[in-house]
Amino acid sequence: MSPSDAGNAQIERARETGLSLRLRPRHLVVTRMRDDRRMRRTQPQKHLPRSLGALIRTSIPTARPSGARVIGVGFDVIAWRVPDPGGDWTLRVPRHAGARRVIREQTHLMQHLARLGVPVPREPVLLVGSDGVTCGAYRFVDGVPATLTESDGTDATRLATQLADLVTRLHLTGPPPGSTPNVVRPLEDRFGPIIERCRPHLDGARSAWLDGIASRLSVLAADMPDLVLVHADLKPDHVLLGADGTIEAVLDFEGIQVSDPAIDFGRIIQHWGRPLGEMALHRYAGTVDPAFLERAQIYRDLDGVELLHTVIEDGAEEWRELALREIDAAVLRSVDASNRRA
Repeated sequence: MSPSDAGNAQIERARETGLSLRLRPRHLVVTRMRDDRRMRRTQPQKHLPRSLGALIRTSIPTARPSGARVIGVGFDVIAWRVPDPGGDWTLRVPRHAGARRVIREQTHLMQHLARLGVPVPREPVLLVGSDGVTCGAYRFVDGVPATLTESDGTDATRLATQLADLVTRLHLTGPPPGSTPNVVRPLEDRFGPIIERCRPHLDGARSAWLDGIASRLSVLAADMPDLVLVHADLKPDHVLLGADGTIEAVLDFEGIQVSDPAIDFGRIIQHWGRPLGEMALHRYAGTVDPAFLERAQIYRDLDGVELLHTVIEDGAEEWRELALREIDAAVLRSVDASNRRA
């Protein structure tokens, strides 16, 4: 049985046994924006709590927790960089009780992916204290975001090849054994409810465009390929390059799910451009159906609608103007595509 078949079998077993399938219908870009608002209200800690220092010294004797410093704050975790003569560590500390499960699942996932050749941070390990506190740790990745710039020598063809290999490995990998997959059907679980919620808030060309997208996505969803394990939030900050320009590690598996493989190519198109996305797809070794690229572009174009959904649901009015600009840009892309076909 192939890794993809194994993943699909696990999905079916989960459905048959009635296990809870956790769904995250919104894109993680939206979640990050909500996190940004919370982060601005959060005062960063200056020192690692004493109990965590003791846990690190017990679990990683060579680490030096007294020199730890905060390097990131999210809704679920606070990330610390902990010095170690053998290579620093990134320590992910839960901010609430539910985040312990998130950290546990992500650590097990990284261990699983590492064994299958997916470039993840080295030595992912789970630290569990006597008081039940759960933290995740892995070797700090000293890389740079995978942006296309002449100064670091990164060219589009090389990056496209590496991204194609990355998503191929991920998509052919089933979920970790014994895990409950986070199954997200693009139309039913994610975009359909968002489109319906946002439809009354758009008019004119925006409304007509959204109606067209919804209609086309309904047609495409009727012939969806097998769902696979996708990252769902690929972007330069989550794909780090080493000094030689190769992918050192992919980060942030918070949104990983079993969904349409075109989801990851939608993110590639969004953050690295359509030409690079097409190059990566040409090098991709997974299954590519005739509508693959069209779905990827639709997923990319719906990013502004997802952001508008957050504005409506969470009252994040500071993002409304940006959401409408994103939607307007998608409308223009659609018009340009129609003109080219004509």
